[in-house]
Amino acid sequence: MRTLVISCGAPAVKKYRIFNASKHLLKDEVQIFDVNAEIDNLSEARQTDIKRIADKMGMDDLPAFLSFWIQDQEPFDQIWTNDHREDVVIMCNYLQKRDGSRLIADVDDLFTQIPRYNQSTLAWGMRRKQAYRDLLEMAENTVVSTPRLQEEFGGTVCPNFIVPEEWEGLEISPNRREGGKFSEDVVICCPAGTGRAGDYLEMEVPLMEAIEEGAKLWCIGWMPDWVQRNELVPGKHVVYSNWADINDYTQALTWGAPDIIMSPMQHNEFNKAKSNLKWLEAGAVGAVFVGERWGEYERTVEDKVDGFLCDGLEEWTDTLKTLVRREDLRRTVAARGTKSVIDDWTWDSVASSWKDGVNADSGKTSTSASPRQTSGEVSTQEGLLSP
Repeated sequence: MRTLVISCGAPAVKKYRIFNASKHLLKDEVQIFDVNAEIDNLSEARQTDIKRIADKMGMDDLPAFLSFWIQDQEPFDQIWTNDHREDVVIMCNYLQKRDGSRLIADVDDLFTQIPRYNQSTLAWGMRRKQAYRDLLEMAENTVVSTPRLQEEFGGTVCPNFIVPEEWEGLEISPNRREGGKFSEDVVICCPAGTGRAGDYLEMEVPLMEAIEEGAKLWCIGWMPDWVQRNELVPGKHVVYSNWADINDYTQALTWGAPDIIMSPMQHNEFNKAKSNLKWLEAGAVGAVFVGERWGEYERTVEDKVDGFLCDGLEEWTDTLKTLVRREDLRRTVAARGTKSVIDDWTWDSVASSWKDGVNADSGKTSTSASPRQTSGEVSTQEGLLSP
């Protein structure tokens, strides 16, 4: 019996989460179904052929990509999904009836409270909100990435995690930069995508001042409108790259070898439910992390110890400028961040939560929110940001 992981294709990090969890837990053949890729791979003639089959089945609006399960007759023991399209609901319902498959729904965003400043995410969420609710109703188990999501949807908190062997190519250490860094400048990475672009609207001043200090901005999946307004030179001041798929995302981030990974957030419920994944990614590639003093970052990152937390433009500006100037500070805090991630946020640390979530009786929840407990004895590192 096989496991099917369904994703809509764009959010590589979400596929990384459930794909790796299913591989570790189930130890059987895991097949990832990238909806967007399936659509692209179908010829027009094949889409017409599948539409004819769909019509015979009484499903006139069935999209062409569902040819996957129409053709495939091997049974699936488990279905994992974080996609919430109407057609995915149809697909999961079909496989549940055909194979008796267990459906596990993964929730990694508070889709019920999407902020209006993120227009692309808002449009996505409004179209699919009911489909996601249908999937949650159908699911035998629900897993969520943060305690705030558990408050909203129930289920079991199964934290995000890093699989170190997936981040191969460069040693997981700040000292790896002597290897293949694409720029000698201090690279500030903004791995946000259009769904988080609204949180960067007010970052113009902090980032422009950091660039004036000699930093280079690396945008993944988005480009702020103020880049053109400030006449930033591509390649010199700013670098853009598209989102990478699950098979390439970790390699893309390690290739870029960012010195700083940042994650600003507006203070709202949607962001309070976001996970600490960007901090985990920073630890995996040996970059120093700078995030918002909000939500999971505030709960899991030890400020000025294994990352930096900021609130307000003045603090963001001072922190970024200081980190651009001080390589010693970047390396020291980045090394601590890497150690925290490797010690507490790999599969071995979160496996028990995931096993509880997948094997729990329907409707049963677990409150284990994080594998990490702060000691209360860590130095606050007063004066760490002083020049």
